[in-house]
Amino acid sequence: MISIRNSTHIAIFLLWLFHLSGMIGILLGYEQWFYEKTPLNLSACFALFILSFKRTDIKFWMVFLLLMFLGMSIEWLGVHKGWFFGTYSYGQNMGVKLDGIPFLIGIYWAVLAFCGYAISSFLKQKMNWNTWIRLPFGGFLMTLLDAFLEPIAPLMDLWTFVPSAPLENYLSWFVFGTAFQWIIHLNFKKEALEKHLQFSTHLYAVQFIFFGVLILALV
Repeated sequence: MISIRNSTHIAIFLLWLFHLSGMIGILLGYEQWFYEKTPLNLSACFALFILSFKRTDIKFWMVFLLLMFLGMSIEWLGVHKGWFFGTYSYGQNMGVKLDGIPFLIGIYWAVLAFCGYAISSFLKQKMNWNTWIRLPFGGFLMTLLDAFLEPIAPLMDLWTFVPSAPLENYLSWFVFGTAFQWIIHLNFKKEALEKHLQFSTHLYAVQFIFFGVLILALV
């Protein structure tokens, strides 16, 4: 039986393997092939999240599904009503959609919220932060990753803003990201989610590097 520690190491190894392979392939000129595999990559990363976190408790998955539902709802209002983020639509490389909203975007609102909370929980212990610093920092991590995604998203046909992502997009990400941190805090404040720190840190790091390199090379 694979231990939690070993499963986390396996998940981290595969996480870097997928992203580095994709980055190299794109830089070598096979960008369209790799762009079209984005739904597969995101689905694989979600599977690695499950493998690493190894959560079987109902409360965790109920909160996860709540965040996923809220993420999908926020995005629906954004796409169809023009609220929160500006004028944008999703492309063909985000996988299966429900009324124009990819299921994967809802999943990743929840994944990034939990990973951001794990990192901020660790920093709270190390730096003696209070809750009012910890929760906005988790929201900041989610917003920062979105900022790295925005320049490359149209090239990958993930989503496109008209004409470009406005300031309200980032403000909304921060507000909603912080609210998601608060929801997690309400349900898990007595639990040390920093035990999931290792995978969470690597997930953020590999995506910052992946999109950062592509921005420098392609934008």
